[in-house]
Amino acid sequence: MIYAVTGAHGFIGHYVCRYLTENGSTVLAPNSTEWRLGHPLPAACDQADVIIHLACSLLKAGSDRDAMADLDYTGTACLLEQHRQLRQQGKRGRFIFIVSGRLRPPYDRGCWLVTYCR
Repeated sequence: MIYAVTGAHGFIGHYVCRYLTENGSTVLAPNSTEWRLGHPLPAACDQADVIIHLACSLLKAGSDRDAMADLDYTGTACLLEQHRQLRQQGKRGRFIFIVSGRLRPPYDRGCWLVTYCR
């Protein structure tokens, strides 16, 4: 199985990618020169069976919390739209979105949210 992982170079992403590769999966992990939150994934990721979305703007957007939340929302919406279009072409199986809610506002209203989208 082929996984594309956003945020693969972060703390959680590193362990997710290691687990997947140790269990025989192929991992596509676009770095910050290949992809930015708010943009579609590179064409090389079109071959992925599953997207695991871990990336967030928290470390990049500085202290403007509204801007961070907006980028996270619109960035995730962009990836979901790309995923939907590829599924209509018969590509991709699942979109897994993982976000920690144990952060500062506006992310401080829960523990973890894991969403599987078909």
